[in-house]
Amino acid sequence: MYTHRLADRCVKDPEWVSEFLKYVDENPNSCQEVWLCSAYGFPSVEKHREIALSMKPTVDMFRARKIRVALQISNTKGGHAGIKYSDNSGLIHDGWHAPFCVDDEGNDVEYTFCTASKDFRKYLSEVIEAYLSELDVCGVWIDDDFRMGNHTQVCWCDDCISEFSKRVGKEYTRQELVTLVNSDLGVRDEWIEFTAFRYYDAAKFIADSVHRVKPDVYTALQHGANGYMAGAGHKD
Repeated sequence: MYTHRLADRCVKDPEWVSEFLKYVDENPNSCQEVWLCSAYGFPSVEKHREIALSMKPTVDMFRARKIRVALQISNTKGGHAGIKYSDNSGLIHDGWHAPFCVDDEGNDVEYTFCTASKDFRKYLSEVIEAYLSELDVCGVWIDDDFRMGNHTQVCWCDDCISEFSKRVGKEYTRQELVTLVNSDLGVRDEWIEFTAFRYYDAAKFIADSVHRVKPDVYTALQHGANGYMAGAGHKD
């Protein structure tokens, strides 16, 4: 099956969509499914809903050609420096922001959010509802940056370290844990397993949020590059 991922800037451009569909019409079986990307950045839920409404004609054009239409969350948890140039008012405004991820030296990783944060999860659930209540899609895809070792995607915030400590039954400071992750394979394996669980738990939250709105819509994870499972924080 040929699947095409269409960036949010393309989806919002009727001329681009028409040109793309012209090539699809000229090349039968060249496209069986498209992923229409949500807005880049973290705009307000109201802005997401406006964008969802503007995507309806595009969805209709693809469905008229029997092409399956899915939604992709453009930047599920952030993770790219370019996001700071986007509209992020849904999670950063008036001097407040949802909890960022923290790197292994204790610094905020701006525009990358801890997936366990209640504020972040509330926002993400509302964004999913905004799109699915307006668009007739068959699936929802989590983006490929939702993985360890990419754009500092392992979180060393106080909450994550506290939850890890509870999981293994031993209290750690950030510095102690960072040192052991880089020197003790047993602790390193436990930290990788914990981080993988945090991603699993966030993915399950996303799937549950999707299915509360549309039970029959599938959820999936876009594949990322290989070699990213060693765990962030390791220094050669």
